Amino acid sequence: MTISGIPKPVWTAFQLLHTHAGDRRLPTTVGAQGNVSYISAMATTNSSSSRDDSGLTATLTGAASSPLRVFLGFWGNPDTCCNATARTIRLTVNHGTDAAAKGGLPTKAVLHVIDDTHGNVQALWHSLGAPNKPNAAQLAQLKAASAAGVIPVTVVKATLDGAASTVVTVPMTENSAVVVEYL
Repeated sequence: MTISGIPKPVWTAFQLLHTHAGDRRLPTTVGAQGNVSYISAMATTNSSSSRDDSGLTATLTGAASSPLRVFLGFWGNPDTCCNATARTIRLTVNHGTDAAAKGGLPTKAVLHVIDDTHGNVQALWHSLGAPNKPNAAQLAQLKAASAAGVIPVTVVKATLDGAASTVVTVPMTENSAVVVEYL
């Protein structure tokens, strides 16, 4: 936080981890065409979920009581010669072969976003004249702008290798973090 008590993006990122992390980490892989070396992913759920025999997919036993969350990070190269560009992540979750029959596929999701325009007050602070000590109105405005953005997204049902799957498209810019929360 700043000396005035305004959360910085890293504070908001830890707040999202604390709020949304389940008590069980699931096996997660990042794979795509092209360079994905800047993308990191971690999936969590609560203990009431289980994984299938292959150990590669998350099987939800009760989406309402044990929501799946996927944490995505897109950290760029600090060298100006090698900056990454914006990416569109296609997040596919394999829910298992019997998830659809149990009605366990999530139908909605929201993105909790930290990037240059969500959860980052630097541009707003500059537009306010970069005050060393913000007044009460500025402080309230800056604190409100420090929260992660919440964006609803469409969940598309699919079948992957005979298993029920869902697909969510997540736009990301360099040096951003997103929590995909399935509802």
